[in-house]
Amino acid sequence: PGNPQPRMFRLSNDKAVINRYGFNSHGHEAVKIRLRDRLRRYLFHEMKLHPVTAASMIASSPDGASLSDALGINRSLREGRLLGINLGKNKWSDPESADDYVKGIKTLGSYADVLIINVSSPNTPGLRGLQRKGVFEKLLKKVVDARDELSGPRPVLLVKIAPDLSDEELDDIADAAVYSNVDGVIIANTSTSRPLSLKSGSHLTGEAGGLSGPPIKNLSLRALRKIYKRTDGKITLIGCGGIDNAEDALEYAKAGATLVQLYTSFGYDGVGKAREIKDGLVKLLKDKSWSDVIGDEGN
Repeated sequence: PGNPQPRMFRLSNDKAVINRYGFNSHGHEAVKIRLRDRLRRYLFHEMKLHPVTAASMIASSPDGASLSDALGINRSLREGRLLGINLGKNKWSDPESADDYVKGIKTLGSYADVLIINVSSPNTPGLRGLQRKGVFEKLLKKVVDARDELSGPRPVLLVKIAPDLSDEELDDIADAAVYSNVDGVIIANTSTSRPLSLKSGSHLTGEAGGLSGPPIKNLSLRALRKIYKRTDGKITLIGCGGIDNAEDALEYAKAGATLVQLYTSFGYDGVGKAREIKDGLVKLLKDKSWSDVIGDEGN
């Protein structure tokens, strides 16, 4: 059920959000049913198969993804797009256990192009403790092993970390990520900090939860730069946190991000934000490509 409502607060003067959702979800089986039904609708409406034929094909497949792979259909069911599934942890689980993640990988991994292991939400008690060096290394080994045991094409495996970590903690995470053969790191999740620069009133900024949006950009960039330098560009890094325009996105690329993600800016500016940022990047990059500027903060 997640945390009691209200649990999301807009800081409009900062184009920011504080949330404490607490991983509200109907659970693995409900999501699996939705994904299988999504594939059934695709076979019926897009491939124009007879409903009985589509249902029979789904029923004969141990999971929907093996069927889509066999048919040569992208798991997102949209050409040029990826389907990502975020895996969290129940608040009543053993704080240091990887079991929830492993179960999520086994249940849903074959439906995804990308799996995201979230160890950094501030709204699940003890969750961020999974980022401690020894615990984090064990977690990554277990989730990578679980992913590698999946049949068919294996989804990309990413781990999402907090922006509030110390330099030593970031070094530990970078080393563990490279050693474990995880595919990438998302930097970063929401922050527990409340920067002095916030313009919104204390009745909002005092709410518990994770802060997202422009006020945490510098925190995320700091963590990104640290991990990029530590890994020497050997692992894919996804920048996230306060990206509101093309200039922000380009700053993340120069700090070492191969990809960037948007969340809060969608809430304020709508889904056209991605198109706006890409158009802006074309003008900023001029005769260069995105890949030319990754990690190139000197220019």
